[in-house]
Amino acid sequence: DADCQTCTRCQPGSYKDIAGTHACRACPADSFGTLEGATSANDCQQCPPNSGTNGKVGQVSADACACESGFYPVDDGGSLECVVCPRGAECSGHTIRTRDGLDATGEVEWRRDEDGRWELRRCPRGFRLERARHDEQECVACGPGAFVFASDDPSAQCHKCPEGLRCFGGGAPSREPPVQAEMQLSHLGVCQEMESNAALEAWIRGAVRDAIGGGEAAVVVTLPDDGLVKCQAMESPAQRRSNQPGLLAMVEMVA
Repeated sequence: DADCQTCTRCQPGSYKDIAGTHACRACPADSFGTLEGATSANDCQQCPPNSGTNGKVGQVSADACACESGFYPVDDGGSLECVVCPRGAECSGHTIRTRDGLDATGEVEWRRDEDGRWELRRCPRGFRLERARHDEQECVACGPGAFVFASDDPSAQCHKCPEGLRCFGGGAPSREPPVQAEMQLSHLGVCQEMESNAALEAWIRGAVRDAIGGGEAAVVVTLPDDGLVKCQAMESPAQRRSNQPGLLAMVEMVA
């Protein structure tokens, strides 16, 4: 109390290693204390590897520990384990998303394995599935003039498109020419969330596939270099009220 006539135990999340009238010390950042009456900093338990308390001190349970950026949580028998995020993804808490906006194609699939770790199971058409090691998982584009037969098979490799054939969108060789069309797009409502032209093209590609019933149709969407900038400007309140022409996109399809 004010006259220091009564001694009380330090509360969980704190300790006192020297007798005196000074206050209990808080457990440092990236640790927590569960004991009442702790007498040493060693009574504060460290957060699991690759996790911390985000600078907060005096924490009282392991629940205060969260995985650091670039890692995601896995329940290891009731304790926290922070696993490195695969190279081709971005992890936030228990969620994962594929880099470069590829999730918007609707052709990417991640699943948890029996240990709770994320496993990349499928990539979009024209992308090779890399899964040699957990931290190296990613969808790798075959690039112009190349294709891959199966984007859900980690053993499948990219090949050069045979002469005289087309490998549209990185898909299997075909003699069929693509169907081409120009689309005027306006008020998409998603442009502010996009990080790149490629992400916006992937979103439009997924929307086109949904509109035509999906299936195995290959769809390629090409925007001007400043397509994302124009799309974001179109979504401003002033532009929404105007009658300005929409964003021009080139869409090519092969069944």
